[in-house]
Amino acid sequence: MAKKSSSFHMGDEFNGSGKKTYLRATQHNKYKLLPQENVRLTPDYKQCVPKVIGALPLIMAAVKASANSMLKAVGAIPDVSQVIITRDKRTGKYQTSFAVRKIQLTTGAYLHKIPKPYKDILPIKDFAHKSIYRSDDDFSDLDRYVSEEIFEKMGWNVEIFKKTYGDDVIDKLKEYMYQYGITNSHSICMLLATLGTESGDGSALLENRSTFDKLTYRENTKGAGLMQVTGFDQKEFLEYLENEMMRPDSKREDKYLLTKVQEYLEGYPDPFPTVIINGKEKKVCVNSKDVAGFIAEYYPLESAAWYWGTYEKCTYWEDINTSESTNGESISLNQYVCNIVENSDANDVDSMILKQEPPWENLFLATQYYVNGSPWKRSRLQKIAECMDDTYVLTNGKLTFTLPQGDPKQGTYTERLPNNWGERAEDWEQLTYEIYG
Repeated sequence: MAKKSSSFHMGDEFNGSGKKTYLRATQHNKYKLLPQENVRLTPDYKQCVPKVIGALPLIMAAVKASANSMLKAVGAIPDVSQVIITRDKRTGKYQTSFAVRKIQLTTGAYLHKIPKPYKDILPIKDFAHKSIYRSDDDFSDLDRYVSEEIFEKMGWNVEIFKKTYGDDVIDKLKEYMYQYGITNSHSICMLLATLGTESGDGSALLENRSTFDKLTYRENTKGAGLMQVTGFDQKEFLEYLENEMMRPDSKREDKYLLTKVQEYLEGYPDPFPTVIINGKEKKVCVNSKDVAGFIAEYYPLESAAWYWGTYEKCTYWEDINTSESTNGESISLNQYVCNIVENSDANDVDSMILKQEPPWENLFLATQYYVNGSPWKRSRLQKIAECMDDTYVLTNGKLTFTLPQGDPKQGTYTERLPNNWGERAEDWEQLTYEIYG
C-alpha cells in the first residue's frame, strides 16, 4: 500500500503523492455579453405532449355504445415515451414523434380509476340476484343522470323532494340503483321517467287514494315509496327482504328489522279474498297490518330500486317469434330494457332520431304497462317494445295497431294507454335529450 501513490485536486490545490502544489492562472480574460438581438427563446415543447396523447380518436356507434365505451377508451391511453419534436426547415412547422410501449402491469393501457362505491353500499356479492345487468362504467351514468339538475328539468321541486325523502335522497337513490345493478343509461332514465308520475314528482311517500273499487289491493297495501310498490308486489318485496336478512353471509345493516318483516308477512291471509273485475275473478291483496306505511318509513327508495332492478316482473323471449310455443324468461325491468337496447339495430335508432321522435318511446311504453298494469299479453308487449316503425299508433289515450290480411289474428286492435301516459311520455322525452342531445 505504501508504494502506491495517489493524487487529488481540490479547489486550487493539487496534491500528488503527498506533495502539495498550488495552481495559479497565468491569463485572465473578459468576455463581452452577446447582443440581445441574437438571443432566441427555446419553445416549451412539453405543451405538445398532452395534445398528442389527447388526440387519440374515439369512435362510437350512436346507440349501441354508451358511456361505457368512452370510459374504456379514456382508460386505454398508452404509455408514450421518447417524444421528439423537430422543426421542418421548409414549412417552419413542428412535428412530433414518439414511441408507444406496453406497461408490464397491464395490457398496454393505464389503469383507469373506478369510482369508489358510495358509503353504506353492500358489496354486490352479498346479493343473490338471479339475473343482474351491470354496465362497466358503474357510477358514471348514475352521476350524470341522477342529479338535482335532471330532476329540475323534469319539473320536480327538489326542495319538496328532499323534504319528503330526506336531504340525502339523491345520493341514497344512486346508492340503491348501483346496488341493484341499474347503471345502463337507458334503464336509469326510464326508471327516472317512471318515478315522477308514480310519486307525484317526489312529493308523496304513500298513494293518495281512499277508494279501492275494482282494484286488487286495499288501504294497508296501497302504493308506497318512490315507485309506489303496491299489493302483491309489496308481498314479494317483504319475502325478498326476509330471504336476504336470513342468509348466513348477509351483511345487511337492517337485520334488526327481520322480526318486524316476518310479522307483516304473517298478516297476509290464506287464501286471499277475491273480487270480480271486468267479469273476471281476481285475488285481492290485503293485510291486517299497514304494510304500505312500513315500506314508506323504512324502504321508500330501496323498494323502488328492487322493483326495477331485481324483481322479475317481465317476460322476455330471445326470439319473439317463438312466443307461441315457449314460455320466455322471467327478468327484471332493468334487464328487459338492457336486452332490447343491446339487441337493437343502430340504424333503426338513428332513423328515429332523424325523424325527431323520442327514441325508444315504444320500449318505454312497454315498461309503463308493466308498472301500471297491462291489457296486452306479454308477448305483445315485447313486440311493442322492439318495434321501430309506425305499426303502433298512440292517439286519444289509446294504442292502436293493425295486423294485415293473411295474419292468423288479422284485424285492428285498440287498448288504453298506461295511466297518466302524457306525463310519463314528457319525462321520457326530456331525458332522451340528455342521452342523445
